[in-house]
Amino acid sequence: MPIYLGFDCSTQGLTAVAIEVEGGRRRIVYERALDYDRDLPAYRTANGVWRTDADPLAVVSPPLMWAEALDHLIALVAGEGGFDLARLAAVSGSAQQHGSVYLGAGAAATLASLDPARALAVQLEGLFTRTVSPIWMDSSTASQCAAITAAVGGPTSMARLTGSRAFERFTGPQVRKFFEQEPDGYARTGRIHLVSSFLASLLVVGQRNPMYSVLLLIASFMALAGLYVLLDAPFTAVTQIIIYAGAIMVLFLFVVMLLNVPREDADAAALLTRFSGARWFGALLSLALIVEFAWALWRVAITRFSPESAPALTSVRAIGQVLFTDYAFAFEVTSVLILVAMVGAVVLARREGP
Repeated sequence: MPIYLGFDCSTQGLTAVAIEVEGGRRRIVYERALDYDRDLPAYRTANGVWRTDADPLAVVSPPLMWAEALDHLIALVAGEGGFDLARLAAVSGSAQQHGSVYLGAGAAATLASLDPARALAVQLEGLFTRTVSPIWMDSSTASQCAAITAAVGGPTSMARLTGSRAFERFTGPQVRKFFEQEPDGYARTGRIHLVSSFLASLLVVGQRNPMYSVLLLIASFMALAGLYVLLDAPFTAVTQIIIYAGAIMVLFLFVVMLLNVPREDADAAALLTRFSGARWFGALLSLALIVEFAWALWRVAITRFSPESAPALTSVRAIGQVLFTDYAFAFEVTSVLILVAMVGAVVLARREGP
């Protein structure tokens, strides 16, 4: 019977719940919660947060604490959960809204080379360009909210554009504050995560089973869609879910299933020997892609953005009209390319009979 594992990262702690599903029956087989103050005393938090006398309106949490809590809780699930981890069918997660995590430009390489034998927090040290994460309780960005409101034409224009006025706890003003007060740190930042997408990214690269990685990457895309909503780009958020989480990741999942991709702890030497020719072919294709990408960047024209052009750029009707007229051929070619890729995956995964 499959088991579904869920994590919830709140302000005060991290909770894990494992649910066994059999037909229409649901049964909780394991539940455990970590309290940041009690279980991770080294961070010296009070109710999971840090406050300072210098700015009583600022409320932050250390993102390294969230990573260490996730690492510790996963170890508890594996050690005392009472079920075989091979039964896990999916892992999901939720986290507090509006918190933001700031990673350096080299974060992707670090996350891709994590060692499961070492503590996660130790490997993530130095990864953050901002060692603290402002959370939903922070109200220190009144000046940034006022500047953003003035830039769009006042509170009425802000409400019309976003459906809300600028609140201090929102992510956008927090990013602007970081840019204004720590420009060097902002310049070194390669990616800004929500708390939910940050934890999903850790889970993606931390899985030995590629199936779990694909499913967790879908969760990361969903969290990214939420960030687009906060940036007042609802159409981009919807297409993020439909195209990436709903279509491309499904293709990834099918390819992993069809190719029967082994776990990370499989015989690596045997795999390299088996696919040595494919590695050279892939290297040539990668080189061709880099050349094509550089050529496209060289030829692209720089378009200046202005608030007046926003309706034209974000109109679904305008995008659809351009897509199915000026770029109809490219759209159809892409469809054929995806079909060819699916057929190729089936051919490669086909097992010859005895």
